[in-house]
Amino acid sequence: MGTYTNAGTSTQTLAERIARKMHENIVSGRYEPGERLPAEHEIAASFDASLPTIRGVLRQLVAQGLIYSKRGPRGGYFVDRPSVENTGRIVGSAIDWLIMSGLVSGPDVLEARQVISVACCRLATQRRSDMDVFRIERAIIKMSDSSLSNDLFCASEAQLSRLIASASGNSMLKLLNLMTSRAFSAAVRNKVFSFEERQAIIGISLSLGSAIRARRTNVVDARMSDYFECLKDAMTSDDLPHTAVRQTIIETGVSE
Repeated sequence: MGTYTNAGTSTQTLAERIARKMHENIVSGRYEPGERLPAEHEIAASFDASLPTIRGVLRQLVAQGLIYSKRGPRGGYFVDRPSVENTGRIVGSAIDWLIMSGLVSGPDVLEARQVISVACCRLATQRRSDMDVFRIERAIIKMSDSSLSNDLFCASEAQLSRLIASASGNSMLKLLNLMTSRAFSAAVRNKVFSFEERQAIIGISLSLGSAIRARRTNVVDARMSDYFECLKDAMTSDDLPHTAVRQTIIETGVSE
């Protein structure tokens, strides 16, 4: 791995600098997917750092989806294989921070999600398989369960979005959908959907599922427009707590 000098005037902590260097080594291809990283004590020696510091860095890289751990005689830390899901989680963490810091507004999140979702739906209408239709309709049925908690309802809505993106057959759109869905979840993390709002979202989703099954692109476009008008109304309803995101929505005039 090479020797690392921790001297310098950077305001980053030693752990942050080590994490950045290891991140660079992994994403640059220096370590192949599935390759075992050096032992903890070897990494610590190469960075002139303590074992607790290195263990903290490794836990961080696991959380980012860059490496995974295995126990046993052949265990250790290994470079994870790239995937859309892992990349979505990594980028999603950064998006969460931007939203909670007020650097990305709720309306921007909703607009971006709409653009990506419409593109996914159009392609899904053309390319979906029978299994895609089955999974989409099963997700809508699950979302329709009135006994679901608010968190589970939101998770079901996000799952439906992921399934439609998967049916599009476009890996880049699938990744962008993961990112915008994650951003939307962060923007409405304090939102509790009312019974009426749930019913409206479910009704539109049922119609959307039928349109995807019948490959009716014009109906899909109309239903997606209805869907995001419904979400916009929900985001700007009076029962949404006045978080930083909510304040941004008001200031940009979306609720008027």
